[in-house]
Amino acid sequence: MNYRIIKESLGIADPTLFYCDILCDRTISEILDYINSDPSVINPQEKEIIFNYSTLRRYVTNWDVYSYFPVSEIRLSLSMVKRDPIPNRADYKTRTFLMSPFIIGGAASPFGRSKDSSKFKDPIKLNNDHSLSLPIDIIFEYNIFLTEMDNSVSEYNVSRIYKKLNSVVLHELNHMYEFYKRKMYGSKDIKHAITWTTLSENNFKRPKVIWNYWQYFFTDFIYMAEPHEVRAQIQEAKAYIDKNTFEQFKKERTWIIIKTMENFSYKDFLISLEKFIIKYNPIYKTNMIENLVSDFKKDYRRVCLEINEQPFISHEKLDKMTTDEFFQYWENKIRSSGRKLVRGVLRIYAHTE
Repeated sequence: MNYRIIKESLGIADPTLFYCDILCDRTISEILDYINSDPSVINPQEKEIIFNYSTLRRYVTNWDVYSYFPVSEIRLSLSMVKRDPIPNRADYKTRTFLMSPFIIGGAASPFGRSKDSSKFKDPIKLNNDHSLSLPIDIIFEYNIFLTEMDNSVSEYNVSRIYKKLNSVVLHELNHMYEFYKRKMYGSKDIKHAITWTTLSENNFKRPKVIWNYWQYFFTDFIYMAEPHEVRAQIQEAKAYIDKNTFEQFKKERTWIIIKTMENFSYKDFLISLEKFIIKYNPIYKTNMIENLVSDFKKDYRRVCLEINEQPFISHEKLDKMTTDEFFQYWENKIRSSGRKLVRGVLRIYAHTE
């Protein structure tokens, strides 16, 4: 079997799967200890946990497969914090914000979810023995709605945390595997200026609530539509596919996001965005959408210069686009990636049946 690239037949990088259980088991243990340590704990906690070769090797079940991604060390940076409850989760069906009891994010630069953990660092260090030392960052945030009156966490919520954690780890391992294979075989580096543009700060000081709406319900989909993100999301979905029938999986947030991408309509988004803007402050109705589009174009130009990357779409072409042309361009990209994600999930289910 050729492991030069991620297996297109299923979209899963098998050589990464050895490391998922050990990372998730240790991390969930640390998370539960943190929650149970003090009902009123507010202070964030950071830990660095090293998994060395003698520990990792016990999880390797096929040494031929291992040779395609020979990891001898994993360096886990774990950040945990308790926050006050705020609406922090996008409801893609209603385009509103909900209260989530916890959030888990990860990072494995250069392609990690840096909105959750913004750290640039060498994604893989090649050891002297030609095995790999991998860094992975996990951030866990929770609020009082996660725990019971006695500060315990129900079995249901433990299961939810573990599945989400599993999906994040699978996602980041996929990125590191792809990065490693591209380096080893001299393939072109992935262009990721669009990725970093979608994760830009509110550099033009738009009203925070409008900026958040723009990001959660539009630029996040541009982020998820990038080819390397599509590949990682297919592997991420495995965390839920392994535990659910297809009918059950269709109720999971992962599937809801995929279907939202497949059916994304920029016209529907603009209608909802305009209503949101008017509700916030009618004076912004006239130029806010055009300003947000202009901000994106300027951020994209800035990021390309900062990371010295040739633009995937030329600045001249992007600048000449009307507002409608701009949104139509990204609608096409988002919907195309949504269809790829649907096919990827269906292939995995077809293989498991």
